[in-house]
Amino acid sequence: MKLINQTILLCFLTVLLALDACRKPTTQLPEREMPPSVAELAAAYKKILVAATEGWYVLYKPTAESEGIAMKIKFEENGKVKIISGLRNYHEEADNEYSFAGETILQLVFADNSVFGELTRTVNGFNKFKIVQQEDGSFSLKRADGFDNLSYALVKVNTTNQQVLQSQIQAVLDQIAFEEEQERLTTEAREKIAALVEADPGYYWENLLLENFGARLEAIDTTARTITLAWPATGSSTAVSHTINYKPVPAGMALEPAITKDSYTIDTLKFGAFTDGSLEIISAGNAGAGKLGWMHVPPFPYQNAIAGAPNTYTTADYFVRNGELPRFFGYTLDNMDIYYSPALQPYIEDLKAYFVTQGFKADELFRLQFYNNNYNGTTIPDDHAQRNQLQLLIRNGAGTSTFQVFHYDLQKLGPNHVSMVSFGTSGSSAAPYKEKVVAFMNEIFTVEGFTVVPVGRNGTSASALQKLRLVSRKDSRIWLELLVNNTTLTIYFD
Repeated sequence: MKLINQTILLCFLTVLLALDACRKPTTQLPEREMPPSVAELAAAYKKILVAATEGWYVLYKPTAESEGIAMKIKFEENGKVKIISGLRNYHEEADNEYSFAGETILQLVFADNSVFGELTRTVNGFNKFKIVQQEDGSFSLKRADGFDNLSYALVKVNTTNQQVLQSQIQAVLDQIAFEEEQERLTTEAREKIAALVEADPGYYWENLLLENFGARLEAIDTTARTITLAWPATGSSTAVSHTINYKPVPAGMALEPAITKDSYTIDTLKFGAFTDGSLEIISAGNAGAGKLGWMHVPPFPYQNAIAGAPNTYTTADYFVRNGELPRFFGYTLDNMDIYYSPALQPYIEDLKAYFVTQGFKADELFRLQFYNNNYNGTTIPDDHAQRNQLQLLIRNGAGTSTFQVFHYDLQKLGPNHVSMVSFGTSGSSAAPYKEKVVAFMNEIFTVEGFTVVPVGRNGTSASALQKLRLVSRKDSRIWLELLVNNTTLTIYFD
């Protein structure tokens, strides 16, 4: 038994010796240095960021499609930050806040009300960035959400990047100035339109009159923003009304739809100055310049004769009767309000009063009678200087009607445009009154001439008389209305 125990002990010792012989020595590595905590890194970065008193610069491009926005950022120790950028509404230096976040990776976070917050809301930008310092002392910023993994360099402000920022800011300022000027011009256009609507100088016509287009202005509705114009189609003398939408634009109005006639298109009216009841039109599509508003001339020719003459016969032809017989005979009657405009009535009253002082009963009977091409080949000589006559029909002191004759020349200047020039001569019986009457004629019938306007007939019967108005082209508030004798001359314009 003792021998067995010794044997077992010997075997056990042998095994222990064998195991010990197989063991090798172990190499001890130095302990790995752990990175500083996020808080410690944030403190270190913050110290560096704050130390750059001139600030830091980044060109942030939120997406591949957006433009890079230059920014200058000044970090402060207290968590405040001043940011100025090349983005509108953030182009002036503003106070914001920043902070650090992240559990394992440091993040730089800008407040939602900063330019970064705006880019987050509008162009898929972001206001949280992973921040890592680079070997050259700058920092790399990457979106914390890993959206695009793009890196933006946060570098110290220098002359070069400051110029980039300033260029963007100047572009913003220029755009704001441009928009303010456009708004000012648009407001000015609205005010001019309103002034035109309110204007009423009493002129005979209200037009849109351009170099290559003419229309009658019938209405402007500033509430509905519509303008109503009437013009004849090509080949027609009948004006048709068109109501067009308009929009005030800088220095004018845009028309929708555009006016089109022949080869001309008017999509915009550009305004100049507003004077004397009308707006200067600097340009109107390709139809040229002109005016919009009150004027002394019509916007387009009146219709030609509808009966008694060729359809090319105009009101100027009718009045002048150059070389045509029978003569033109047109006259006024006694109702001042029908036959003389309010602006002309003082001249008529003055002339009547003058003849009263000369012994006439002009307060009882005073009429103007025009005899043009007054030649019948027998009683009146073929004398150009006497062929056109203004005859004043006035009662003398005895109550007898007399005709005081004064001579003038006529010239057709357009389809409805006539000039009358007094010769300064008169019949023998009218000689004592020549100076007064010729002065009256020259005051009314100026060198600018007058427009012969058809204004319908004086009744509905077949023998009703054509009515014409002679409207001064110098001052269209001055006009007189004539009835045209039709015993021999039955031409109508209506």
